[in-house]
Amino acid sequence: MSVIDPDRRFVLRRSCRPYSVFIAIFAAMFLLLLVVSIKLESWSPLKASLTVGLFLAALIFSGTRYKISWSNGAVVQEAFGKVDVMINVNQITDLRRESANTKTLIAFNRPFRRVTIVGQGQIIDVSLRHFVMQDVCKLIRIIESLRPDLRGRIQLQA
Repeated sequence: MSVIDPDRRFVLRRSCRPYSVFIAIFAAMFLLLLVVSIKLESWSPLKASLTVGLFLAALIFSGTRYKISWSNGAVVQEAFGKVDVMINVNQITDLRRESANTKTLIAFNRPFRRVTIVGQGQIIDVSLRHFVMQDVCKLIRIIESLRPDLRGRIQLQA
């Protein structure tokens, strides 16, 4: 285990897991529709797949604009199309591990599996799929080292 320095800024590294499925499915669909287009001598199926592909690319791009960092004693969330959220470690009132319910799944505005950091009317969602688990664990250890009263609320394994 590395030494944890709460004064050093760091940004959680991204994981490619959430996007690899999209890319694999789209690549298979594209190849299938390419074969169909050649056999039918019509490029309409291929054009449709490219339209869907552009939509998926935009969705994936917006998902990559989601960043969590530790800076100057605070957790910071930057997300595409949203106001940046910063919660100072002294303002954190709760740490919890959550999974999406039906309402949040339909709204598609929060990660499915997440660590939620709550502080004075604000929340920061740290996705357990979008970020490298070692970095998420490091962030939690830093918070717990500075706030022993929050220790043990979340059990994560890197």
